[in-house]
Amino acid sequence: MAKKTSGTDIGYRAYFAAFAVMIIIILAAVCILSGCLDGIIFKAEYPASGTETDSLIITPGTTQTPVDTEPSTEPSDSTGEIVETKEPEAESDTEAPDTEKDTEKADTSADTTKREEDTTAKKEDTTKKEETTTPAVSTPDTKDDILESERITEQDNSILYSYKSKALTVTGYDGDPSSISVAERLDGVKVTSIGKDAFAAKSNLTEVRLSAGITSIGSGAMSNCASLTAVYIPTTVKDIAADAFEGSGDVVIYCESGSYAEHFAIDNGIEYRNN
Repeated sequence: MAKKTSGTDIGYRAYFAAFAVMIIIILAAVCILSGCLDGIIFKAEYPASGTETDSLIITPGTTQTPVDTEPSTEPSDSTGEIVETKEPEAESDTEAPDTEKDTEKADTSADTTKREEDTTAKKEDTTKKEETTTPAVSTPDTKDDILESERITEQDNSILYSYKSKALTVTGYDGDPSSISVAERLDGVKVTSIGKDAFAAKSNLTEVRLSAGITSIGSGAMSNCASLTAVYIPTTVKDIAADAFEGSGDVVIYCESGSYAEHFAIDNGIEYRNN
């Protein structure tokens, strides 16, 4: 007589079946994760231990070999010629980095600027030397040449003049005076020179005073004046004729130290005294 199966036995069997299925699922997952199924599913062949490869490409159903980095000398499929594959050449070490090039450019620019500054400085020094070596030319009627003590403003109406180029030249004297003073202006016009023989042969003439502003004394201007002993010549005079005092042996020139009149007196053996 068959034994009747109870509901409790069926429950235990279902439980164990479920448990077994769970164990199988877990084992399968572990195998997949650990790579046990790679050889079965993908049929991949792994190289022997210790073999160096650059890359491994797995394709289902095929076996791949490592990529060789050495130059290939195998014949080409299309032409049969040997094609050599070369490794890419390394970048030249001789090419300087951009930063070094920029530094070199900056240094070159700095050197050029410095040379230009040196050239400019040399030009300025040369100009300065030329200015210092060029002798100063005294210009008559300038503030530096005209001394207030040499100015004569009183007009002598007996003096004769000629007018030319907006200036007056003394040409003579109407009379036989003992002293003559020539002012710097006549009616606002400058007196600039003593003309030829202007005061010549004036026997009573003992003193002549010339005002600042007069620049020249002509030939024989005070010649043959037997009594002439003093002539006051201002610093503005820059030209005296060599025979201006010829025949006036006792004349003494009164002038400023270093003036043209002083040099004239020394060169012509005429006695002089500084004011």
